[in-house]
Amino acid sequence: MVAVAEIASACCGATSSAQAQSQPSALPTGGVAVHGSALFNTGQPNKLVVTTQNGSGTNHSALNWNSFSIGAGNATQFVQPSASSTSVNRVVTNTPSVLFGTLSSNGKLVLVNQSGIAVGAGAVVDTAGFTASAVGMSEADAIAGRLRFGASGLTETGGALKVQGNLIARGGDVVLIAPTIDLAKTAVVEAQGGSVMLAAGQGVEVTGRGLEGITLQVQAPSDRAVNLGTLKGDAVGIFAGTLKHSGSIQATTVATEGGRVVLKAKDLLDIDGQVSAHSAAGKGGLIHATADTVVLRKTAVLDASGATGGGEIRVGGGWHGDDARISNAHQNVVLEGAQIKADATDRGDGGNVVVWADGATRFLGSISARGGLNGGDGGRAEVSGKQYLDFRGAADLSSPTGTIGSLLLDPNNITISSGPPDLNGDSTPGDDVTAAGIVFADFGTSNSLITGAQVGLLLNTGNLVLEANNNLSVTSPISKSGAGVTSLTLHGSNNVTVSSPITTSGGALNITMLSAGGLAVNANVNAGAGDVTLTGNSGITQGGGGITGATLTASAASGNVTLNGSNNVTTARFPNAGTVQLNNMAAAYNLAGTGASSLTVTGTGVVTID
Repeated sequence: MVAVAEIASACCGATSSAQAQSQPSALPTGGVAVHGSALFNTGQPNKLVVTTQNGSGTNHSALNWNSFSIGAGNATQFVQPSASSTSVNRVVTNTPSVLFGTLSSNGKLVLVNQSGIAVGAGAVVDTAGFTASAVGMSEADAIAGRLRFGASGLTETGGALKVQGNLIARGGDVVLIAPTIDLAKTAVVEAQGGSVMLAAGQGVEVTGRGLEGITLQVQAPSDRAVNLGTLKGDAVGIFAGTLKHSGSIQATTVATEGGRVVLKAKDLLDIDGQVSAHSAAGKGGLIHATADTVVLRKTAVLDASGATGGGEIRVGGGWHGDDARISNAHQNVVLEGAQIKADATDRGDGGNVVVWADGATRFLGSISARGGLNGGDGGRAEVSGKQYLDFRGAADLSSPTGTIGSLLLDPNNITISSGPPDLNGDSTPGDDVTAAGIVFADFGTSNSLITGAQVGLLLNTGNLVLEANNNLSVTSPISKSGAGVTSLTLHGSNNVTVSSPITTSGGALNITMLSAGGLAVNANVNAGAGDVTLTGNSGITQGGGGITGATLTASAASGNVTLNGSNNVTTARFPNAGTVQLNNMAAAYNLAGTGASSLTVTGTGVVTID
């Protein structure tokens, strides 16, 4: 287990020492071409111009250097045959590269220094594509133009890569590779028409453009990436053992939808910054964020909204934890104040959002997947810990003009109660968070507790599905007050028990109770003008209270239906049941399509069979 505080450390704190290292060499030294050719011109003050020719039959050159640093006020320019050419530059001594000046090229540049690379404050790297690796590359791979870092024959473990300045790729990608990657608040990394990728690992290969073109072959939990800066591109990907994002990510494209963002850590992903795949003119983009433990802090904002429709956001997994595109988290924490947004801002449907963990999820933040102001339906969302869910957050899946959206909460067991959640099941609420971080104990047999008040609030802004893989029980009143028609579905794969009232004082509430085992209703159920649907595979019993609504449908494929309450519905249907018994009738029933093998009615009400 990794405490959340473990990677909340400062970035790029060695500025003064790095600057001191840059003084002995204001410009790169000892350059030798090992593939293709190169001319070195120092005729201009404080500037080195390197003119390269690609190797025969290839589109790249390869150079070895004794040192590759650029002091403040100095510049190094690579002139290549074309923007599609690549120059691979390896430092073959133990001298770190420290850049405080300007590095530019009309083509793509690769800088490899296993002793470390630092891009200082005020430095500018401006190329058609830039790859910086503090993980070594063999000379054979450099000559072949194979961007494989940390090959098995290398003995270096790799240095650190720190960025405080500006990296710009015009039409290409920016790729940063090292066991430890630190981007300061002043760092700006931009790939215009390309992707920005940070790969914290000890074995990485780049085989093509974009997020699909990078493969981490060797990665450890100690491989760390910290981003406090700004990352911009059509797509942005950060891959690490532990990952902390406190800066800004902006993934936008010139196409008809937003960009893509993938944040993937092996152990811990800690987000308190901005992540945007927003589109001002088209549909929102895609955001995937996952690790064994995911934490969204109070200032975290994940936004995949778009003018013509909301995008896709996955935090810790996909629908029902079954999405091959994203690995599942074990623990997921979304703290109060964190925002997840996939709205349609003009005309279109709200997007879809999933917050998932195979173990436990604590959700105190907010989800918004609203339909467009000028047309469109509300989106859909799922929040779940497969074993345990503590949901005390908010979800707005409304639509001003269209159909309201739906929220799914689906852990193992669900209890709707009035008490505070108890994550580790030790009957002591509030002891699940420690000063050192967020700690999950043994939650495998716990009930997921959701307050009745919280359920009522959720029903005011969307349809709600509570789906327990085992048992579901209602022990605290649920009351909807908002206008408009919404629906509540209570689904238990074993038993469903309702012991407290479910009512609406606002718009109609369509209520569905579905149990693969037995269904017991022992309290008032008032749907207003809505319908009530009861399905209990092994039987339905009503021990008290009354059911009020438009149409009551009760079905028990392998059992009987016994309703003992003073029920008041316009129409009652029993399409698939054994014996149906209606006791204590006080109002009129219009029975249609009973389908029952026998029907018994007691009470003073009027029964009409159609």
